[in-house]
Order: sequence, then structure tokens, then C-alpha cells
Amino acid sequence: MQWLFRDENQQTSTIATIKGGINKTYDGPDGIFKDSLELDTQTGNLKIKDSKFKHAGCYKVKIRSRKGDTNKISYFVIIGGESF
Repeated sequence: MQWLFRDENQQTSTIATIKGGINKTYDGPDGIFKDSLELDTQTGNLKIKDSKFKHAGCYKVKIRSRKGDTNKISYFVIIGGESF
């Protein structure tokens, strides 16, 4: 399994992977995900802790089956805020 992030500049980066039951997270472009990502090895769920505007963008997950087939799902994430 591979999670990818595409930012507003259309730059795509791998931000998390699970391979052989071992998960790994990456800091992403310009380190925007440093200490922010949690990846569940059992479910593949990706959690962004303390999400910010810079985390808005297109997230894509690629899941490869044992047969070698690849499924791709894209999520577009919008981060909203409140005025104080």
C-alpha cells in the first residue's frame, strides 16, 4: 500500500507505505507532514494529526493485491478554519 500527496504545485510525493506488514511515513514536500502522520498497519488508514491549511490537496492510495492488481482511490481534502 502506498499513500501519495499532490500539492497545489502539482508535485506528487509518497507520504506513507505499508509493505510486508511494516509501515513507514515520510515528511513529504518541504517537510509539511513532519511528525503529523499516523498509519494503521491493520487497516491502512492514514491520520493527519493537527491538520493545517498546508495539508489540503489530493491524496491517493494505491493498493496492490497478491495477484499484482493495483487499485487506486483518490481523495480531495479541503481544510477549513474559523475566524476568531
